[in-house]
Amino acid sequence: MITRSILLIFILFVNLSNASSQEIEWISWTSLEREMKDSPKPVFIFIHTDWCGWCKRMQETTFINPEVIRLLNANFYCVKFDAETKSKINFAGKVYTFNSEYSERKNGTHQLAIFLEGGYPVYPSSVFTDKNLNIISLTKGSSGSETFLNTMRPILKSQRK
Repeated sequence: MITRSILLIFILFVNLSNASSQEIEWISWTSLEREMKDSPKPVFIFIHTDWCGWCKRMQETTFINPEVIRLLNANFYCVKFDAETKSKINFAGKVYTFNSEYSERKNGTHQLAIFLEGGYPVYPSSVFTDKNLNIISLTKGSSGSETFLNTMRPILKSQRK
């Protein structure tokens, strides 16, 4: 009986360990800068805000899909970017800051979000860059798993050439 209990606890522990590894490996901007110096690879940036319902929905649906997680973790550095953060961010050799006077948003918007989204931020947005941080894809709005995968797969093919 004790052996069976120990075995069940072990199985539960292994399953919980595997479940926690089934997440997107989000990194900070500082970590991205360091990783790109050591080992450049393409980047995925998820632009969101704390108040955005569609952003939360995408995180709770698309970003828990095992295939999405597998492909993102294997091929990209992934950054979750709150467009209303007040932090300075170094990106592609330039420093971006928060713009409290950005007229399109009452809360203000980070300059990097404005840049990445071509001047008009929409939340959520998904940005893919190549390993030199050149933007190769921008999708504004929420995407379900299949739509997201259909966007990502051609990007993966183009980066392997």
